Amino acid sequence: MTSPHRAADTEEPDGMLALGVPRPVWKTSEVVAFAVARDIVEHGLQFGDRLPLEAQMLEQYGISRESLREALRLLEAQGIVSLRRGPGGGPVVGRASSMNLARTMTLYFQLAGATYEELLGAWRMLEPLAAELAARNPDRELVARTLSAHVEHFDDGGVRGAYQAHSNSLHFSVIDLAANEVLALVIGAVGDIIRTHVILRIDPFVVRQLIDDDHAAVAAAVIAGDPAAAHLAMLDHIDRLDPIYRSHWEGDLDEIIEWK
Repeated sequence: MTSPHRAADTEEPDGMLALGVPRPVWKTSEVVAFAVARDIVEHGLQFGDRLPLEAQMLEQYGISRESLREALRLLEAQGIVSLRRGPGGGPVVGRASSMNLARTMTLYFQLAGATYEELLGAWRMLEPLAAELAARNPDRELVARTLSAHVEHFDDGGVRGAYQAHSNSLHFSVIDLAANEVLALVIGAVGDIIRTHVILRIDPFVVRQLIDDDHAAVAAAVIAGDPAAAHLAMLDHIDRLDPIYRSHWEGDLDEIIEWK
């Protein structure tokens, strides 16, 4: 049965969709990759769970060994499947993580000619939106429990890695509390690119006071359920970090984003 809202999906004789969009032509390996990903979701498989052995998958999907292996390599390139070698190896479920998405996004950004300046601009638009949505989250107990650690002093024991993980968790938590998986993956990926391309050389202890004060303000506004204040607090935080990021960036922010 065709939904009236999906009229654009109806085929025309020349292989085009109704609005003139070329109909995709999928390779067998791509069709199988789609099926494997769908089965991972439908069976509720989690990170580290094993997929069926090759012989079982060949029978299940009715394809050649070459097509199956190509399908699994496609999924491995996206981080959705990990192929373990050796005795006891085989395909296992990976993560639908923002970091994996970030790697793919940098390829498209590079080919599109997108710059690091544009990346920072997108970050400035997106993270305040996430803070605003997090403040609207109806589970106020969850919000308070998740963000309360950022209102108080965090004892890192002088370990930079511990402080950095705590600091980054404010952003991850706000994104999660926005309760929109699409937004979470996109914002998370943008943040991951910034962290791995731009700010590797910044000592977090040097800017700790600024970060702690800003994070406390963001957390307090989200916990208070004030969307406008949460949006502004996150925007102020990004605007204070922006010149610091620029001063530590050894390249030109007008350079095209590099795929890596």
